[in-house]
Parts: sequence; structure tokens; C-alpha cells
Amino acid sequence: MANIVHSFPTVQKLLTKAEYKPAYGARLVKLEETIIGSVSVSLLHVQIDPGKEIAAHMHEHGGEICQALSEVTAYLGEPLRDEHGNYQIEEDKIVTEWEPPIHMEAGDTISIPEGKAHFFINHGYSETSNIQFVIPNSHFILNKDGSMDKKLNTRPQL
Repeated sequence: MANIVHSFPTVQKLLTKAEYKPAYGARLVKLEETIIGSVSVSLLHVQIDPGKEIAAHMHEHGGEICQALSEVTAYLGEPLRDEHGNYQIEEDKIVTEWEPPIHMEAGDTISIPEGKAHFFINHGYSETSNIQFVIPNSHFILNKDGSMDKKLNTRPQL
């Protein structure tokens, strides 16, 4: 039998010590890190305040798996390209065609393929929305050249 390393009360305690990012209205804690195949991945827990969101963005390399632990709304979209295959840019963000929103409840999961734009909003469903992600570390760690595999996207008017 495996040991439980991070029970939910332990995660809540870690979140109280996590850096709060007011612009995002969110806290993030890395719970675990491992290598799957040759890819370094992490299990992240994100807590989003009511009325706040994780900014619309995409990653060109590697997908994500997301599981909602409480209510949250997910948005997925297709980044638009011009006739030369370059991203269409508007105000330094990639123009995106968004799909209908996905209302997620505790236990729901979605897979976000590489290249798919996404963002999450807590529409005030609960005090905070809690989500866990399995993601490649390249999505949030700077590469040797100082870049990160994260590009900002436009978001729909809600």
C-alpha cells in the first residue's frame, strides 16, 4: 500500500504558505514531480478565488490533464493562423476561436492537447475553485534561453 503524501488538509496548509498572485487571484503549489518516459512532469494544485481566472494561454509542446476538485469553468480554443501558418496576433496575444464553456464539477477531468488554448474561471461557485493539473515542467519553468512554453491568447467576451 502506498503512503499518502498529500492529503487535502495538507494541500490546504501548503496553499496558505504559497505565493498569492493578485493579478490571477490564484495560488499554486507543486505537489509532486517525476519523469514519465523522458518528460519531466509535475502535479500542481491551483486555487482560484471567486471572480478570478487563470489567464488564457497555450503551450506548443506537451498537453495537460486537469481534474476539478470543486466547481470551475474551463474554456478551450483553437489559436488562429494566417495563410502563412503564423499565429494571428492582436495586442500581443494570439487570436483564438473559443469553444463553448465546460462547466466542471468535483471529480470531472479534461485533457488539454498541446497547442490548444485554455483558461479557467471561478464564476463564484464556491469560496475558491480547486483544480489539479499534471503538466510538463516546460509549461512553467524557464528554459536555458530564458523562455517558457507558454503563449498568451485572447479570451472571449463573457
